[in-house]
Amino acid sequence: MIDPRRPDFSAAPSTAMPRGMSYPQASTVPMIAVFSHADTVASLPNQSLPRWIRRNSPEQGSEPFVLSLAANTVLEPTALEQLAWYLFTHEDADAVSAFHVRIGRAPLLSTDPQDVGPAILVRRESLPHLPFDALAKPAALARALADRGALRGVIPEFLAWHDGPPASATTVSPTPRSDSSPFEAVPQPPFWHEAPAPTAPNRRALLIVPWFTMGGADKFNLRLIQQLTSRGWEITLAATNRGDQSWLADFAAITPDVFVLPHFVRPNAAPLFLRHLIQTRRPQVVMVSNSELGYLMLPYLRHHCPDPAYVDYSHMEEPRWKNGGWSRYGAAWQDQLELNIVTSNHLRNWMISRGAEPDRVEVCTINEDPGLWQAPAGARDSLRKRLEIPQSSSVILYAARICEQKQPHVFAHTLQLLASRGVDFHAIIAGDGPDRHALEADLRARGVSNRAHFLLAVPAADMPAVYAASDLLFLPSDREGIALVMFEAMAAGLPVVGAAVGGQPELVTPDCGVLIPKSNPTTEAAAYADVIAALLASPAKRAAMGAAGRQRISEHFSLDVMGNRMVALFERALTLAKQQPRPAVSARTAQELATLAVEYLRVDQSAPPPALAVPLRYRLADSLNLALKRFGLSGPIKRAVLKVARNKH
Repeated sequence: MIDPRRPDFSAAPSTAMPRGMSYPQASTVPMIAVFSHADTVASLPNQSLPRWIRRNSPEQGSEPFVLSLAANTVLEPTALEQLAWYLFTHEDADAVSAFHVRIGRAPLLSTDPQDVGPAILVRRESLPHLPFDALAKPAALARALADRGALRGVIPEFLAWHDGPPASATTVSPTPRSDSSPFEAVPQPPFWHEAPAPTAPNRRALLIVPWFTMGGADKFNLRLIQQLTSRGWEITLAATNRGDQSWLADFAAITPDVFVLPHFVRPNAAPLFLRHLIQTRRPQVVMVSNSELGYLMLPYLRHHCPDPAYVDYSHMEEPRWKNGGWSRYGAAWQDQLELNIVTSNHLRNWMISRGAEPDRVEVCTINEDPGLWQAPAGARDSLRKRLEIPQSSSVILYAARICEQKQPHVFAHTLQLLASRGVDFHAIIAGDGPDRHALEADLRARGVSNRAHFLLAVPAADMPAVYAASDLLFLPSDREGIALVMFEAMAAGLPVVGAAVGGQPELVTPDCGVLIPKSNPTTEAAAYADVIAALLASPAKRAAMGAAGRQRISEHFSLDVMGNRMVALFERALTLAKQQPRPAVSARTAQELATLAVEYLRVDQSAPPPALAVPLRYRLADSLNLALKRFGLSGPIKRAVLKVARNKH
C-alpha cells in the first residue's frame, strides 16, 4: 500500500509532519554527517532524531554515521531515527537503506535491493575513500561498498520520496544478521542516546501493539487514535511483531510517529528502543494491547521510565493460548499497570476471577458510528450485479479474518444445510486469512461453492456497499470479545446472527439479532441454519431488527462515547500513578527480566527442534525388550537375546 503522506516538494520542510504535531528534540551533538548535492537539505528538519549536520568533505567532523542523500528527496519524519537504530542494533551492518517511492507521472514503489534509492546511511569507519561527488550520490556509494563486500541492510518501509531516475547498484550487498542469539542481553543505550525531551504542551500516548494489519483489534486501534487526536492528544505507535503490516499507511495518515520494530532493530534491542521512545517522546500514558513483548517489558520500562501511567487494553480471553492469552497477562502483570481496560463486562469478570483487583479493571467498549456505514445510493444493486447475484436472492455476509477462531467450517456446514432446504441465498465472504483455502475447499466439497463470493480483504471505504448488498451478518465464532464487525453491521442496519460468547450478549439484544450458545460444530450449524432460514423468510423481521440495531449503536455505542470514555480512563490512570504508584524493580532485575523475556520469545516463536535421531540398533533392542516382556521372559535369557540384537545391528 502506498504511504498516503506524499510530500509536496514545493512546500516548506515542516509540512512533512501534520500541522500542530510536536516532535521530540534531538540532542545537541550531531550524530550524522549529510552529503548531498542539494542546495538545501530540505527533507531533514533540525528537530529530526538523531541530530545531523551538513558536511562538504569526508575529512570534516567525526560523526559516527554518514548519510548520502540525493537531490529532490524528502524523507519521512522517522527515517533518520530508523536508519541510525538499524546500524546501532545490527553490529555487522556497514550501511542501510530503505524502500522508496519514485515520483513521476504516477508514484512507483521500489522494493528492489539493487535500487539503492535516494538515501543510504553508512558507518564512518566503513566509509570507502571517495570524493565528495561520489559520497553525495547514494548509488555510487552503494557500488563502492558492494565492491568491498560490505553488508548493507534494507528497511522494508517507504521512508524516502525521490523525484528522479532509479539508481541501481551493480552488486547486491550481503544482508546483515537480523535474528537473535541465545540469551543475548538487552544492550545499554548508545553513547549518542538523545536526552529526554521537555514535556510537550499536548497530551501524548504511546501505544504498543503487535502489528498494523487487517483485523478487528487493529481497526479499533485506528478508531482509537482518531478519537484521541481529535481531542488534542498526540500519538506514538510501536508495533512489536512481524507481519504483513498492510495497514501501516492507514496509521501513518493519522500520526507520523509510527514504528515497526522488527523492520529496523534486532530482537534483543526492542526493549531498549521502547525505552528510547518513552524517554524522547515523554508520553503521559503508555498503553499495551495484544503485544506479548509489551507486557513482558513492563518492569524494564517502569524502572527506566517511571513517569507515565501504564495501562493495557484487552479484547478477549484466549483459553487455548497461554491459559488466557493477553488478558491473562493483564491480570498477572496488574502490579505493573495503573489500569486494565477491557472491552466487556464479561472480560472484566473473567480477569477478576483470576485475581485482578476489581477497582483497577475498567470497561471501554470498542463502538462504531452509523454515519460511517451509509452506502451511496445504488450500492446494493451495483455490487449484486457485479457479483452476478440475482436481486431476488437473499445474501448472507461472512465478514472476518478467515481463521480457526471464526469457525469457517461451521459457516460452510450451515450453508450446506440451508441449500438442502431449498433456501434461495448467496453468501459474500469479505476477508482473508490462513484458512481461506481450506474454506474454499470445504464449500466445494459441500456443493455450495457456486453460491459463495470471495471478496478477500475489503478496504474500509468499500465495506458500506458490502453491508448494503447483504441481508444479514453471520459470524459463528468460537470465541470473541465483542466482534467489531457486529458493531459495524448493526450500525449499517443489518440484523446479526452469531455466537453467544464473550461479551457479545452485552451488545446484541434479542430485538436486533440472534446469538446461539456454544455447543459442538454440528449442533451449532443446525441451530444457525434454523435461525437464518427463518430470518431470510421474513423481510419485515429483518428490517425491524436492523433498525433496532442501528438505534442501539447510536444511543449507546457511538465512537464519541468510546473516545470520551478512553480519555476519562487515561486521566484516572494518571491520577492513580501519582497517588498510588506501582512498585518498581531494581535496575539489575529490570535488565535480567528484559533479557529473559527476549530469550523466552525467541524460543517460543522458533520452530520446534527435530526429533532425536536414535540409532537403529537401540530402537530394535527396545522393541524386542517390550516383546520379551509380554511373553514373560526375563533374567539371563532376556539379556542374552538383547545382546545379540545390539551386536547384529
